[in-house]
Amino acid sequence: MERQPEGSETDPDDADRRALWNKAGTIQGMDPDVYRHDDYGNIIKYKSFNDRQSDYGWEPDHPPAPRLGNGQGGRTEVRPLHWRVKADQKQPCGRSSGLSLSTASASAQGG
Repeated sequence: MERQPEGSETDPDDADRRALWNKAGTIQGMDPDVYRHDDYGNIIKYKSFNDRQSDYGWEPDHPPAPRLGNGQGGRTEVRPLHWRVKADQKQPCGRSSGLSLSTASASAQGG
């Protein structure tokens, strides 16, 4: 039987959330069903979906569509994004809050 990410047994929208979660990058040495990283390297936690009180909270994000030759936007795919990045697109939170992959790697290696 395939192992399900934590919290998946009670959420009716979990299939969509799992599909979005699987777009996030995996982190070496960490359970990919629990922790992953967004496009900016910020660590997110599966159970912290839409939780802006969590240091690992994440939300669906629709990146800006690239401009086509006709001046209209093209299609983009939804991606998982740490909520702080969404709240302040100017600087990814991992660069200032200590929640980036480099911090996780150092902690995992005892540094």
